Amino acid sequence: MFKSLKENIFVSGLVLAATVGAGLFALPGVFYASGWGIALFSMILVVACIVFAHVSFWEALHKTDGIRGLLGTVRERLGRTAGTVAFWAIVGGLTLTLAAYLNLGSGFLRTVFPGLGALSLPIFWILVSLPALFSLKRFAKLETGVVSAMVLIIFFIFFSAPEKIAILNSPFAAPGGLAISFGALLFSLSGWTAIEPITKLTRGQNSKKKKFFIALGTVFAATLFLAFVFGIFGSTATITGDTISGLGSWPEWKLKILALLGVATIFSIHLMISTEVKNSLSRDSHWGDIAAVSFVIFAPLLLVWAGLNEFQTVVALAGGIFLAGQYFFIILVSKKILKFAGWKNFFANVLLLVFIASALYEAYRFILQ
Repeated sequence: MFKSLKENIFVSGLVLAATVGAGLFALPGVFYASGWGIALFSMILVVACIVFAHVSFWEALHKTDGIRGLLGTVRERLGRTAGTVAFWAIVGGLTLTLAAYLNLGSGFLRTVFPGLGALSLPIFWILVSLPALFSLKRFAKLETGVVSAMVLIIFFIFFSAPEKIAILNSPFAAPGGLAISFGALLFSLSGWTAIEPITKLTRGQNSKKKKFFIALGTVFAATLFLAFVFGIFGSTATITGDTISGLGSWPEWKLKILALLGVATIFSIHLMISTEVKNSLSRDSHWGDIAAVSFVIFAPLLLVWAGLNEFQTVVALAGGIFLAGQYFFIILVSKKILKFAGWKNFFANVLLLVFIASALYEAYRFILQ
């Protein structure tokens, strides 16, 4: 019984590790720009979408023995054309996510070591690229340690905030708030890269308990994110797109701890996303290992150099378009494999429309900018 409970908690931990990333630091700005009431509603909506998608994808991979990842499963079940679109949604979106993390992580490193200046970007790039030069295996102990530290620091930020409910003094709703917040929240709460390793861990254990603990990982992450947002609003009057640049009134030691933890968090989740990109290229697209690893190392840096260096813009773009596309294919391929009927089929169809609408709106907004 104890072994089963430990395994179930580990399942939630994997989802949490794949979810708690740098997207967390975009959320105070999102809540401020869209209004806290609209953002809260959007978060509930996104959590419902993600939980349904994760549980469905786990069941689908479980049914097919989890031999292939998302890209390989889409190509096998939905055909070559769908596979090509999915390739750009998955590889493009995850690479854009790595670019966002690279940009934010270098800023965190600069906060910890102000003397680095412009060197923070190449140094942080080397730091996160080193594991790819040797192996893209995930470091389970590192992930566990980083997530545990992040949970503690979020609780510390929340409980040390002078005003716990200061967010209620900010606007409840802003025009277009739902559209503004959906993509960023999808980016922040996305954790589907954990589902394949969970499938391998739970092979032959198709049970309601596993579904519950998969869902629990996302729900707990959302709860932590809310505590972080409330804590930031209660700690500063300046809310910025990356959070940390608005915390000038904080003591230096507290700011450096948060920035250092941000560096560690990005490094940890970078490993998980890099592994997914590398597998999509080498295993599912038959790229050579050298080409796949080179892409993982250099493509995010090239995107940053190309001008995609505004964190909140990249988050909205990655979440609203590419992650919406990824979850679209997760729902579509799960629907194909599991043959949804009744309310599941109806809800799946609604989610497909939601993800399409999100991608179209964010593309339209990006073109206008």
